[in-house]
Order: sequence, then C-alpha cells, then structure tokens
Amino acid sequence: MLPNEWNALDAFAKWAWKPVPVLGQIADLKNIHASYELIMRELAVEAARERAAASLRLFEATKGWTPAQIEQRGRALLDDTQRLKGEIDEAGLKMKHEIDALHVKLKEQKCLGIEAEADRCRGPRMNYDYRRAEVQDRYQAAFKSAMSRILKNETELSDLSAYRVPVAYGDCQVRPVDKEADLDVESLQRKIDSLERQYRELGESYLKWTTACSERAIGRPIGQILDPGGAVIIRADPAAFSGGLKVSQAIATESGAWKEGQLNHPVPENKEYTIGPFDIPAPCKIKAQITGEPPIEYAMTATNWGAGMHGQIEPVLVGGGRASVDSFNVALYPGKAEAVQEITVKYPAKLLLKFTPALSTGQAGGYWYQGQSYTGVVEVVELLEAGMALPRALISSDDRIRIDGMGSSATVQLSDGTTMLIYWGSEVAFSETVDGGIRATLERGGNGGMRITNPALNFEAAYERKVIKAKGTDFFVDVSDVKVVEGEVEIIDEESGETVVVQAGQKMDFWGSKVTEFDATTAAPFTTGNGLPTTIDFFEPAEEPYGVKHLSFSDGTFSGDWLLADPPTRHSSRGFTLSNTPRVGVETPETGVLRLTVPVGSVVPGYDRAPRLLHKVTGDFDLEAELHIEEANGNPVSADFIVYAPGTGIGLQKGQAEWGKPALDYWLPPPCVVRLSADGPFLLPLFNDHHRGSRYDWPEVTDGQARSRLSRRGDTWSVAWSLDGQTWNTHALDSIALPQTLWVGWAFQHTQQRSAQPAVFTVRDVRLETAPTGTMIVPAWRVFSVNGSAQAQETPVRLALDGGGPGVARAISSAPLSGDFDVIVRFDAGQWRHESGEMRRWSIAAVTPDQQEAVAVGCIIRDDGQRYWAQRQQGWEGGSSLGQSSPVEHLQGKLRLVREDGVVPAYYWNADDWQRQSFSWDTKEIEGPLFLRLEAFNGRANATHPWGAMSVDFTVEQIVTDEAPTAQEVEAEPQPIAPVEEAIEEAIPVMPEPQQAEQSEPPGIMGFTATPQEVEAGQQVTLHWQTRGGQPYLYRIDGNVQTQLATGETLPLSGSRVVAVDASPGDSAAFALGLLDPQTGQWLSTATVEVKVK
Repeated sequence: MLPNEWNALDAFAKWAWKPVPVLGQIADLKNIHASYELIMRELAVEAARERAAASLRLFEATKGWTPAQIEQRGRALLDDTQRLKGEIDEAGLKMKHEIDALHVKLKEQKCLGIEAEADRCRGPRMNYDYRRAEVQDRYQAAFKSAMSRILKNETELSDLSAYRVPVAYGDCQVRPVDKEADLDVESLQRKIDSLERQYRELGESYLKWTTACSERAIGRPIGQILDPGGAVIIRADPAAFSGGLKVSQAIATESGAWKEGQLNHPVPENKEYTIGPFDIPAPCKIKAQITGEPPIEYAMTATNWGAGMHGQIEPVLVGGGRASVDSFNVALYPGKAEAVQEITVKYPAKLLLKFTPALSTGQAGGYWYQGQSYTGVVEVVELLEAGMALPRALISSDDRIRIDGMGSSATVQLSDGTTMLIYWGSEVAFSETVDGGIRATLERGGNGGMRITNPALNFEAAYERKVIKAKGTDFFVDVSDVKVVEGEVEIIDEESGETVVVQAGQKMDFWGSKVTEFDATTAAPFTTGNGLPTTIDFFEPAEEPYGVKHLSFSDGTFSGDWLLADPPTRHSSRGFTLSNTPRVGVETPETGVLRLTVPVGSVVPGYDRAPRLLHKVTGDFDLEAELHIEEANGNPVSADFIVYAPGTGIGLQKGQAEWGKPALDYWLPPPCVVRLSADGPFLLPLFNDHHRGSRYDWPEVTDGQARSRLSRRGDTWSVAWSLDGQTWNTHALDSIALPQTLWVGWAFQHTQQRSAQPAVFTVRDVRLETAPTGTMIVPAWRVFSVNGSAQAQETPVRLALDGGGPGVARAISSAPLSGDFDVIVRFDAGQWRHESGEMRRWSIAAVTPDQQEAVAVGCIIRDDGQRYWAQRQQGWEGGSSLGQSSPVEHLQGKLRLVREDGVVPAYYWNADDWQRQSFSWDTKEIEGPLFLRLEAFNGRANATHPWGAMSVDFTVEQIVTDEAPTAQEVEAEPQPIAPVEEAIEEAIPVMPEPQQAEQSEPPGIMGFTATPQEVEAGQQVTLHWQTRGGQPYLYRIDGNVQTQLATGETLPLSGSRVVAVDASPGDSAAFALGLLDPQTGQWLSTATVEVKVK
C-alpha cells in the first residue's frame, strides 16, 4: 500500500496533467461553446494556460508527422513507461526486503510485541524506526522521480492521440454545424475571438488547426495494406504523404576537417564516424553531395581518396526492426573539390551517414593521411509518386496499387470492411463514389486480377466499362471475366445500362456477357498470399495466455488456437498455380499424431508458399515435437521451425528474404530434419551451420525422423534435436530482439526437382509451453556433439570424441559477455597415443550470438607436434589464416580472451606469463554481446586422415566483465556459511546518527529464488540471484554439510545457474547464497531457498 501522500499526489497528477479538451473539441464547431465554458469555469486559468501551451508546443514540434512516426513515438513512450513502472516495482521490492531484514533483526533482539517495552529495546527500536524511515524516504524519492516521468509520457501520448493523430489520418476537417442544433455561428465566432484574446497562443494554434484541417492537407484514408507482398503504391498526391518533406529541403548536413599526417603515422583524430539517423518519411529522390578543400593529390600507388560520405538507408518497419537495404558512397577524387550522386529512395526510411578521412595507401602497405576540410549535404530532389508498399500503409482516394513481383499478392483492407487480394501483374485504382462508397477499378490484369470478400453494401468493383455491384461475399474480377464463389453480384454496363446477375458457381465473360458455370470448389479459401486468415490481429496482437497449448485436429479444424496456414498458390519451375492449387492434406491416424501431405512447390524464402502450423505465444516458451519425413522421389525437403513477427522485417534482418519480396516477417532457424539435394540422405544440422557449407559433416538420419525443440528465453533463441528424447544437441543459437507476442511453429518445405509427388510430414507428441519472460529454466551451457559427448552439468565441462568418425563437441555459455571482458579458461587434455595422420584441436572462443563471427584461441596437434593457434572466424569454419605458435608440449594449460575497446586479442599461458598469439585481423573490432564457446574437434568428414579419440576438461577460472569484480579483487577465500540468523545480523551495518549525512546504499542480497519450486526427482532447477556489492557464492545444503557450487568461478553480482536436485521424492533440497566482503572475509548477507521433490 502506498503512503497516503503518494495516493494524493497520484490523484492530483491525474487531474493536473489530464488533456485539456480545448484543441480536440474546438476543432468541431458544435463543441466550441462547451470547450470555452469548460476552460473558463472548471479549470484554473494558469493551469489551463500552461497545459494548453505544452500541448501546442508538442503540436508544432510534430508538424508533418506520418501515422508511422506517431506510432513509433508512441511505442517508445510506452516502452519507457513500462521500464519506469519496473523501476517502481523494483524499488518497492527493495524497500520490502530491507524492512523485512530490519524486522528480522528486531525479532532476533527480542524487541517485538510485549518485550518491545523493555528498556533494553529502546536503542534497537529507535534504530529500527530511523532505518525504516530512511528506507521509506529512498523509496518515495525513487517513486516520485519515476512517476513524474510516467505522467509526462502519458500526457504526451494523450496529446499525440487527441491533437496529432486526426491530422495525420486526415480526419480533422471542419464539420458543418448541426442544423438541428440551436447554435448561432456568429455568436460562436465571438466566443472564439474572446478565447483568442485571453489565450493568444491557443487562439493562433486553433486557427492553424482549423485551416490545416479544412484544406485537408492529407486525404482521408480509405484503406490500409495488411500484407504488401511486394506491392508498389502510386500516390495521386505525393505531397500529401510526404510527412512535411519538400523539394530542395536538406535532410542532413555535416562539416569538419581531416588532419594531415606523416607517412605511415596514425592520426588519432582522423577516426571515421557516423551521424543519424535522419528521417526520410516518404519515397523521394535525394542528392548526396560532398565538397572539400584543398583537393587531394595522387600520392601513393594503391588508392587515393579524399573525404568520403557513405550512406546506409533503412526502411521504417511497423514492428521497429532495423535492416540496411540500400547504400551510397560519395568521395572526392584527386584534384576534385566536389562529388555528387543521386539516389532513389522508394520507401519511408532512416538515413545513417558515415564520414571517412582523406587517405592514400600504397601497394606495399604504406599510408598517408591528407589534410582536407569537407562539407556533406543530403537534400531532396524530387517527391516520387510510386513507392514500395509497407505493412499498414494507408490508401487514399485515387491511389493505385501495382503488383510487380512474380508470384506475389497484396492483401488490402478497406475502411468499409471490404477485404481484397490483388494478384501479381495486376494494378488497381481506388476512388470514392458519389454516395460515399469505395470503388476498386482493375486497370491492368495479371495472373488473377483481384479477389474481393465481405464487400460493403456500397462497395463497387470495376473493369473498363463494367461496374460490379457487390451482393456477394466472395468473387474474382479479372480482365476476362467475373467469377462468383459465394453470394451474387450485379454487373452493369455503364454505356448501355444493361445489368447481368451472376450467382455463386457462375462466371460472366466480359466480352460476350455470357454467363456459364464455374466450379467454385477449385478456389482456395480466402486468405492472405501466405495463407493466413485476414482476421488475425496482425500489427497489435493481443497477449496470449501462458500455459500448455495442446494440439488436436478433428472434423477438418484445429482446436486450441492452432492455425494451419496453407497458401493459395504454389511455386514450380513453370511458374505459380492460382486455380486448382493442390492443398495440404491433414489427417490424424492416432491420438497425438498429425500427418500432413505437402505438395511440391512449398517454399518460404523468396516466395512464401510453404504451409505452416502456427500458434501465437507470449513471453518465453518451449515448442517440441517428433518429426518424421517421407519422400520417395528424392526431392529436397525439410521440416523447419518458423517464427512470424509481423512488421519486424526479421527475414530481411537475417538475410533470408529480399527487400520488396514476400516472407519479410518470417525467420527460419536452421532446419531440424532436412534433405538438401536430390536423392541425398536425411540430415541433422551441425551447430549453427546457417549456410550449410559443411553439410558433409551433418549426421544422417536413416528414417528421416528426430525430435526437435525451439526455445525462447528473452532475446535468446535456441533450436535442438534429439534422437532419443534424452540427449539434446543445440544446433542453432541466436540473440534477436523480437516482440513479446508473435507466432511460432513449423514450416513444411518441399521443392520440386524430380517428381511432382507430395511429401508426407508426421508431427507427433507436440508440446508447447509458455511462461512470463525470465521464469523458465535457462541452462548454464548449451551443448552439441557428433561422434562424441558434451557434459556441462558439473565443473569441469568435459568435451569428448570417440574417434569413430569426424567429430565435434561444443558447449556455449548462456550468459553473454557484454562490454569489455577478461576470460581465463583452464584446460586438461589428458593423455592419448597419437597415430600418424590424426588431428586434434581444442579451443575457447568469444562468438557472436549467431555463431557466425568469433575470435578463437586453442591448441592443435598434428604429425608436426602441438602448437597454440588463434583465428578471427567468419561464418562456419571460415575466416582469416591461422596464427600459430612454435611447437609446445602443453596438454594442460590456460587460454585467455580479452576485449578492450572492441578489440579481442588472444593469449595462452607459457611458463610464467601470458603470451599473445597474433593472427590476421587481430586488431579489427568485434562489437555487441559475445558468448563463451568451448570446443573439441578432430577433423572434417571429407578429410583423408584418421579421426582420433580425445577428451578435454575445461574449467572457467575467471569471467570479468564491466559489471563483475576481477578475480584479483576477491582476496579472501569464502568460509562455510554461518547460520542464517547470524548472517542476517551481520548484514545490517550500524546506522549513523540522524544528524549525520546520508550513507550510500549498503551491500546486500536483493533477491534469491529457484525455479521451478517443485520438481521431479533427478530434475534440475535454476537459481537466480541479484546482489549489490561484495562477492556472491552458491552452496548446496545437505543437513550440516555445505557444498560450494561453481568452484573456481567468479559469480556475477546478478545471474542464474542451473543445478541438479539431489533429493528423494517427498523431501526437499536447500540452496544458500552468501555475499562475502572481499576485504574482511566476512559474510555481508545470506539467503536460502528450498525446492520440493514430488
């Protein structure tokens, strides 16, 4: 319960900061009088003036904003508000923990209840009251600061909605006065004049508001695009959708000067830099120009470039994703003082500009910086009529939509409820009819024209002189005829006035007006081009309840909100199907088993024509099933997990989709079970082998059957396969920020190469479980092995290969390495007998989340002996040449990776010091979060040498990040944890006297939990902790015995650890967290948790 004064503040703030209804109501003449009276009578004059002025400043600052810009700002405000609410919750939890600790101490001092009146309790009670008040004061200060920000955010959101959204959508024109209302317009105008005199700023803004709206600066939208499918939208009035962009307007300008340097001497000031992003709110042609003085000289033999300006253009995506699509480069040639380039931007975008110094380089590697001042300008040359249609793009009267992409189709939803599909090669113009309806005119026919469903009563379709009055619920309009699937339509000849009625199951030829039979059963169900129902909540999906989602199918329908998306077309070497498209067959031969017969031409990348089994999820989840593929003709097939996040462009970000083509919002992790080539075997992927370049190493599955699992933990995604349901190999790991609510499932791909026969996919024992983010188990290590094993449940991590074939074993830490870090890992490779031709290699690496870039250091043993090696890896096993040491004999040793200012050098321990191992690109920066990877490897499948057995134990000795203390700082060795009562007493430092200055927050345990809190015997739990100051240590408690966990490892101040529960059914397992003072070796605080065993 909040203190009373904060309840009062909240109530006051809701009144003081609520939107003044002046602007929103004054835009409608009928409400001017009420608005004026409301301001004059109900609000304090100064408060109204201040509030209105703030609204007007926001209104002016956002002039020309598009709906997408408003929504993006709104999302940012909502995200910030959510973060601030989290800070309030965290502050409240912190206050509760601290007061609870004070309460426990007072109880231990026996100063509660009747005993509190004793004289000996006077001091403890005063100390308790003082400390409690201090804790509450800190909380209230934090609450007040966060609440102030929240109120400002909510105010801006309200103002954007009330004052800016109507203008952006063209819904703010001055409406005529209600003739039935007893209003005197002249009298109302006098009130406006009076209002202007009293609130001059408000009156001026009001005039701007009504003028902008009455002139309809932006046409009233009559629809929006749900799924663009590569569509182009041609604007009747480009300026209306320019977002304030004008010809000759400067989008970005930048000036500076690069310094001259000496031959082969670096100039620290000459570091390239990036500015932006800058808004390009509408399709346009821009000019990029850079000028410089003095012109540079031809100075060296390789390259001679003056100052440069490099642009990256990113489309504005509804879901907030980012991906660079287009780019340009302008740089000054020797002897030139100007460079210019024109660029066509076909979509609303963000622009980033990178400036590079004037530099000459030589063939032998020399370089020289030349001095040069520069000015870069990007300005608008022309507003374009045609631009790429993005999801949620608005359609106005007289706009046209054209589909250029082969096999594509766009889904359009009109404001009157009508839904349309426009097929590839077609062009449709939209207009408003005299009776207020909407007309869609087919101006160019392609492969199917357009299809309309659920048309409004006054909706019309048209082609040349024929007008189709929609009395049906589902019909096609193409250049040759009209086909009616359901209901009926009237076709009117505008010249002759002749009317023909066409009913369901009929079609009418445009040229002869002849009505014939049409087999409506050949038409696919009405869906988007990728098979999704048009009724799903595409862009603002409602959160899905947490829990277990069961899959069942009966009577042709799925239950439990599962969705089978079956696209209406298929792709083949001869093109695309539209009518008589083979559909996916679905049957349930037994309980818990789903069998899908998938036609050829079912592919996702580039075409988005594969059937998908999807379910909406919110938060973290595990999706698991057994998959079995049957395909007897040798066609490439695969069962892939798929993630659908509308409006994010995730397929574009991951390089799986092309800009302007279908499947932009789908992401396919590496497949679970796949046949990559005709007549090839069924394979299981290697660890994060995205590009399939090493598929000769992939293990075979003779019957095309395996169990697979897709998991999400926050922004970390993983995919694993198992042949027995017990041992799991994580074959894909990535870190992607996606919305909390999206769709996940499987895509069933079947590409025709040799036969048109379908493939059969059997999905058995589907398990989907969801939970709030951060509450599901996160393993400390994710492992993978082929012809070997990876054991990471206990320390040390053991990676072993059996030598029966080409093998690899990996373990990757779940905890990211953010910022600068210093990692030390000890290895013990044991003993073995080396045979001629064998190769053994082990290493540690700091890898990017998708495993496609890494810095690795380790050992390699071949016939010429053992050497340390290091490498900057690019892609799967690709990258620069190895850097290798002189021969050594170190089967036990230590490896080290350090990141400083983005550069990651590699080290190995040699005798009594660290030796840096150089390699190509060892000074090139590697940015973003990285993960620690351990690996053992004995050769490729296409190698001629034998494969040797090996076993390597890895022990992480140190992981130091920006947030964690270094190993050297932990001077005192931890002692067994004292009884909880003693630890709590020691954890509370003596409070200062009230007159002393406020002390900094003391170290302590903010939280210590175990999830789940009840498990089966032999299962694991995740311990989560959050501390402040000191050094945390974990222990397992068994009676009077305390066993330290994660020995030899420095735990972060906040983190998690997966541990085994060793207890019998009906018993419980106890774990303890201790926070040690490194200087004194004393426990600052302790906490315990218990886990029940079923």
